[in-house]
Amino acid sequence: MQRYRAGAGIEAFILFSEKDGNGLSVKKLRQIIFCYLVFLGGIVSIALGSFDHIDFNRLPKTAFETTLLRLDRQMQDYQGSDAGRKTVIIGPSYAEDLGRVGPAFNLSLPALQTNEISYIVTHQCRDDKVLCVVTLLALAPGNDRVRNVVVWQPIRRMAILRAELKRASFIPMMTLAMSYEDKLPDRDLDTLVDELGLSNLSPVELFMLQMQLKLLSPIDPEKIDLTFFRELHAKHPDIVFVMHPSLPLKPLRNDIGHINSVFLARTNLRQAMAESGLPIVDLSDVLTADCFRDLFHLKNEGIRIVQQLIEKELFAETYYPSESDMAVVSPHG
Repeated sequence: MQRYRAGAGIEAFILFSEKDGNGLSVKKLRQIIFCYLVFLGGIVSIALGSFDHIDFNRLPKTAFETTLLRLDRQMQDYQGSDAGRKTVIIGPSYAEDLGRVGPAFNLSLPALQTNEISYIVTHQCRDDKVLCVVTLLALAPGNDRVRNVVVWQPIRRMAILRAELKRASFIPMMTLAMSYEDKLPDRDLDTLVDELGLSNLSPVELFMLQMQLKLLSPIDPEKIDLTFFRELHAKHPDIVFVMHPSLPLKPLRNDIGHINSVFLARTNLRQAMAESGLPIVDLSDVLTADCFRDLFHLKNEGIRIVQQLIEKELFAETYYPSESDMAVVSPHG
């Protein structure tokens, strides 16, 4: 008998004929191959059986992967719920920040595109009430150039696809759309932050502020197009458009980065939505500037206020506000 080492540290005993020494017999070769297959099958079986017991929260992951895991859990809860008619929150990152509000399932995802929102609403939420959280960014044509991903069915596959395409945080995914020339000079950026009423912004938040200005720059304040909202409402009548808080709250003295054009477009969008007959709740002006981290994302206190307002205003029948209702919902408007 001679001993040989095979594979990664696995020892196999290969018997040679003691009579003629002609080498490995066919019978023994079959036995060795069978043992290897049984061994590998056992490993695969154990791995698959252990998958559901892995605590993914303890594994190292990026911020974006954390978001995908949260979405996956929400999708499993949503699809497995037998609560009958459900309520769903959908939107990009500022909607995702709101988390679980009341009985609503939050299926939001950073940088969610309007075509993805439409797909999710019409294919995943046909029989449910939808709260679509929007801002002026919904009108930004540059959004498709920031990150454009093919929509797969179901939404969980779309989330997995994103992780495969870019296993990193959302911020690096956006940097490709922003060149050095797009960045504001430090002095202008400091002035803009001060006039907006923001404070103690991190480098990432400063980057996001400039990125948002770039995304909004193509919007013509005099040509507010509500096609996305009208088409989505036609496909899914049981939808309410929640206009998320945003900045600027007023025109600024220095029009840095065309910020006053953003304010005018924001104002005109609110007016157009109020006159459209679409079901809306306008929360654009319910917060002060100290609740913001950039033009759209909120600090924790701002998130809590919006959560409370959504619970109070939206968990009822579809809401078509009159001008007097708008004054109640938007006390600072």
